[in-house]
Amino acid sequence: MDKSYEQEYFKLEKEYWWFKARRHLIKKIKIKPNQKILEVGCGTGLNLNLFPKNQRHGIDISKEAIKQIKDFPAEVADIQKVKLKKYDIILALDLIEHLDKDKQTLQKLTNALNPKGKLIITVPAFKCLWSKHDEVNHHKRRYNRKQFKTILPKQLKTNILTYWNFSLFPIVFILNKLNKKKSNLKPINPVLNFIFYNKLKLENWLITQGINFPFGTSIFYIGEKTDK
Repeated sequence: MDKSYEQEYFKLEKEYWWFKARRHLIKKIKIKPNQKILEVGCGTGLNLNLFPKNQRHGIDISKEAIKQIKDFPAEVADIQKVKLKKYDIILALDLIEHLDKDKQTLQKLTNALNPKGKLIITVPAFKCLWSKHDEVNHHKRRYNRKQFKTILPKQLKTNILTYWNFSLFPIVFILNKLNKKKSNLKPINPVLNFIFYNKLKLENWLITQGINFPFGTSIFYIGEKTDK
């Protein structure tokens, strides 16, 4: 992302509705004792803070983000170059849209999973939502479900594949069309923040009940590594 935007991003991610709702969804993933967890593109570590302390490891390309992590091991590294150990769970949350080699990176992450390990991914959805926000964040693409499925390694069995942020899609679409000069990520009225967050909490619960949404601003995926 643009360096001038990075600090604003770090300030907002703790309480902003979108980040909070994504963490709420990730927190629903069941973790067994002693499972090893890696997050690629871990940022300041808020996602990994949801999991047991002694099993976490983070990688991010941002030195400024890694400096803020105190509770678990984290390193500055490029996922396309670094050598990975073996893990039971790997998080790649809004990561692969930044990379030239998205398919190859997902294969690399899958190879780093132990048998029956899980790969959890989120990516931005639909080219029609492309905006200044994508440019500021150095996104290379947005995905629809069909495109996303083509880059998934064959060793992954899909547990969940759904669009996410279904209920607020119309609002995001309109804001993106109106706001052509800067990112939509900025401080928001606390009442709206509360409403948006709770809308997505309901979506999160529905996803855990097996509901797949027909569209949304993101894709949410959980895949399990098979023996094949």
